[in-house]
Amino acid sequence: MLRSESRNRRTNRRPGEHALQHWVFAYGSNMDLDDLAQWCGARGEQLTLLETRVGELPAHRLVWNYHSEARGGGAANVEAGGSRPLPGLLLQTNGKGLALLDRKEGHPRRYRRELASVVSQGEAIEAWVYRVLPEFIQSRVVLPTPTYVQILLRAARRWELPEWHREELRALL
Repeated sequence: MLRSESRNRRTNRRPGEHALQHWVFAYGSNMDLDDLAQWCGARGEQLTLLETRVGELPAHRLVWNYHSEARGGGAANVEAGGSRPLPGLLLQTNGKGLALLDRKEGHPRRYRRELASVVSQGEAIEAWVYRVLPEFIQSRVVLPTPTYVQILLRAARRWELPEWHREELRALL
């Protein structure tokens, strides 16, 4: 379950572990707020979102080098490189929300959370980005299930992410 608050406060400060507000850059299933709410609800939790906005992670690309037991196939990961910035969704949440996203992403057991500069509406925002830990990265491509790809496509359409990104996602089907 998700809860949105009407605050529209922007922060450019570097989020610390105890900050009241945290930006998180979602590039996979966390872009789909319905899927995210379903995950939270199944655990009796509620994620508070203070703000959402489209953003881009410069000089990064989506890669499929991680097998998710929960998803039964590949799950999204990011790595440096690529000719275009990676589009995604910035989620602003509180400390409890960050802890809940950590739990969902398996931080620090499977994914690690790192700060990165994400661009949104011409503004650079320091945001947490989840990356797969090196010991869980596969040397081969791990294709996602069609269900997982549809979740990402639904979010890409909802947030009007670039057509080239949607085409890359459709190519996985």
